[in-house]
Amino acid sequence: MEAVPWRIPDIAKASHPSAWNVLTSLQVTILFVIGNAFYAGMQGVAPHLLDLSWKIGNGEYINIVPNWDSSRMALLHSSLVIQIIDSDFSLLSTLSLRTIGDAVVTSSLTWCGSEVLALKRTRQSLYLISLFSEMHIYDFESPVEIGIELDGIKVFTTNELVFLSQVPGFFLFFFFFFFFFFFFFFFEFALFFHLIQFLQTSHSIRNQLIKVFSTKEIEFIFI
Repeated sequence: MEAVPWRIPDIAKASHPSAWNVLTSLQVTILFVIGNAFYAGMQGVAPHLLDLSWKIGNGEYINIVPNWDSSRMALLHSSLVIQIIDSDFSLLSTLSLRTIGDAVVTSSLTWCGSEVLALKRTRQSLYLISLFSEMHIYDFESPVEIGIELDGIKVFTTNELVFLSQVPGFFLFFFFFFFFFFFFFFFEFALFFHLIQFLQTSHSIRNQLIKVFSTKEIEFIFI
């Protein structure tokens, strides 16, 4: 397959993009940032300036990371703010990394599924943050490397391999709901079944006692 070069015109007079990536949702598109201006370019079409009201004015964007199907993108700003946008470049949520300090390895930013972001906090520590700002820190005994999967990430260390994946709360809730529902349903059904058996047995015993008492009564009468 022959490589096709993509040429980006000199939009900002020899300024280089501070962040860029290739998106493959509908058609192959290059999204890049020069200063605080966003541009989208496609093969055969000149890059055009995007009018985005949510962009941060001060500082610069240092990383653009799409998820596996480019339906969502994480934009990492130098102020340690992450903005999540969709394929239409609409802002979905804003996350802050300021609470974990400046030691975070910004180049390691990646997606862990479709609702969680992961990046190295230190060489031996992993930081996960959800789109709802829920945070988790995983510490390891040796330096870690991250491998990307569709539904999570693989964390490699010198002596172990750990797979981290998101468990959707909605489905988890319904899983436990239906589990306990069917558990108690069958539990109550089992109790009901044994109760019926007991009542049937009791009814049989009661009938036998009635027959015995009736027989005795009849015998008593005849005596």
